[in-house]
Amino acid sequence: MAAARKQWEKWYKRAIWQKLRLMTLARDPVCMKCNRAPSTVADHIVPQRGDWNLFTDLDGNLQGLCAPCHSAKTAAEDSG
Repeated sequence: MAAARKQWEKWYKRAIWQKLRLMTLARDPVCMKCNRAPSTVADHIVPQRGDWNLFTDLDGNLQGLCAPCHSAKTAAEDSG
């Protein structure tokens, strides 16, 4: 599992991710969870876990979140 995770972690360094991230934050300037703070993180609604289609799904699987909301969401996913 750890080796497989390392493979998809590299995706975040690709130009396509930088473009998707910027597009997500431009589309969702306010956090989609708390609706108060500015979005600073492009979040995968459904964790992509190595699924390229989920990773790149701008319209169906990416949302802008503020850092605190993203941290809380990630902690909940990792513990569940």
